[in-house]
Amino acid sequence: MTKEDKDMKSSNGLRMYWAAGRGRSLPGDKNRAGLSDIVHDATIDYAKALLNSDTSFTLGWMEKTSIMLSSNYLGLINNAQVISDIVDAERDGFDVAMIGPNWDPGLREARGAVGIPVAGPGESAMMVARTLGAKFAYLTVEGYAHFTAHHIQENGFTSHAISQRPVREFLKLDALYESVVKCVLGQSDEFLTLLEKKAKECIADGADVIIAGGQFFGPALLKEKFVKIPNTSVPVVDSTACGLKFAELLGNLRRTTGLEKSQHETSPYRTPPKEIIDQVRKKFNF
Repeated sequence: MTKEDKDMKSSNGLRMYWAAGRGRSLPGDKNRAGLSDIVHDATIDYAKALLNSDTSFTLGWMEKTSIMLSSNYLGLINNAQVISDIVDAERDGFDVAMIGPNWDPGLREARGAVGIPVAGPGESAMMVARTLGAKFAYLTVEGYAHFTAHHIQENGFTSHAISQRPVREFLKLDALYESVVKCVLGQSDEFLTLLEKKAKECIADGADVIIAGGQFFGPALLKEKFVKIPNTSVPVVDSTACGLKFAELLGNLRRTTGLEKSQHETSPYRTPPKEIIDQVRKKFNF
């Protein structure tokens, strides 16, 4: 158990597993001393500020990752490991889980693999966005727009998104972590400036809600209280905040009312027998 886990440990509260979907070491770490540690610490503080005081959580960096999640093939391999980590988390006593990457890779499969509730920030943010306005636009980083666009369609949110390019990239992937860190440290507002610029293009195309889709955007958005696009009345929805709070809600509902996923024979989330899961995981070294 990490120090962060101990700080948030409670005998009565929920235990949450945040499956980050990537390793803790970030791209270019060797050239940017301490970047990974700053992102980790800022994310821990961010989650503490959002979650109930009796909810403990673990930020689950992966030991094995395919790194290039923008590849359909390598992303599929990565998803299988993420789901395996969530299976282990359930068996370690966690009450809920959240898949970190904002396009929710492996979310449906994870829900079918475990009995505990599993939330995704993308799905959660879209559910929130549709309660705040008529049409949302989804802003993310380079390389992931096509995954998010598919996720919007797959989950039936197409009619709630703007029709023209509902998902847009506003930041290059290799600049993401450094931009967020500089914002958190008060060294630069480039991250928010780029987000604002792209958001206003979306507003001009009909968006009245903006989703900020990136699992590590939250610390910068929360620090700067960036909840509306400047000089507009358009709200900004932090996808990770929605995912964390929705996971917490599902966990509390299960605990207090007994509400659980469907195990009906037609349910896509029906959990296979444990012995079959174990046999297959052993066969494929998961």
